Amino acid sequence: MKIGVVVITFRRPALLRDALRSIANQTRLPDEVFISDNSPEPDQKVVLEFPGLPIRYHFHDRPLPIDKHWLWAIQQSQADLVSLLEDDNLYRPRHLEVLSNSLIKYPSAVLAGANSLVFKNLFSHASQQIYAPLWKINLMDEGPVFIPRTTALVTLLFGTPFASSAIMFRRAVLDHIQFRNAGLRISHDRWMWAQIAAMGDLVYNPEITMLYRDHPVQVVKNFPRAQHRADSAKCSSLIFAMMLNSGILPREQIAEVFKGYNLEERSLISYFIFAPRF
Repeated sequence: MKIGVVVITFRRPALLRDALRSIANQTRLPDEVFISDNSPEPDQKVVLEFPGLPIRYHFHDRPLPIDKHWLWAIQQSQADLVSLLEDDNLYRPRHLEVLSNSLIKYPSAVLAGANSLVFKNLFSHASQQIYAPLWKINLMDEGPVFIPRTTALVTLLFGTPFASSAIMFRRAVLDHIQFRNAGLRISHDRWMWAQIAAMGDLVYNPEITMLYRDHPVQVVKNFPRAQHRADSAKCSSLIFAMMLNSGILPREQIAEVFKGYNLEERSLISYFIFAPRF
């Protein structure tokens, strides 16, 4: 199977250079790298520093809103398996190998994700793991772990189980999705992954294969907390409605997933849920 990487970049040439270097260092090199540059001025000089990568580069004459940009970009790759990388994040060397192998192992899975680590400086102490999903994890697992579609969608109701740059999906499923552009500014990636996950099952890889950079100019840090909450609530409502339209009963599936939790754990999770939505 051919593997493609879609790189989303916006006015950060130094970070783009790091991101491309992490792609070039993969144990399983991609067959295609598509760069979607949404910057005011093109960063093509950085791209020319990597002649060994099979790069296709596109500069947008008119910047796109973030949700439209991402949706447009992920549909440009023609590879069988497509991975996303934001310019400020990094792949560890086994990222493409681990995710592609997990999708090959589970043919019914349309989306695979990996564990991630937050960092501020590559040569400093790592701070924390992020994006812990609702499903129970055996800490001794090396993966991959098969997650049924309904369980995946329940998790996506409450938040994304993966960092946006920690996923890979089957390109073929995009031909069967009529993506709905909901105008989300913060949860746009969760809404895209939910629409893809609705088409099949999911695979979780416990291995940390992606590094999420915490830095002052992150887009999500430019929004007030109230807007974060409103955007997240809107995304959850969209996923809830999508599940109903697909014949999945969200309340029953939530109850099924929560069977594995004790009362204290369920109370902690409910703290993050806007109950009136459901």
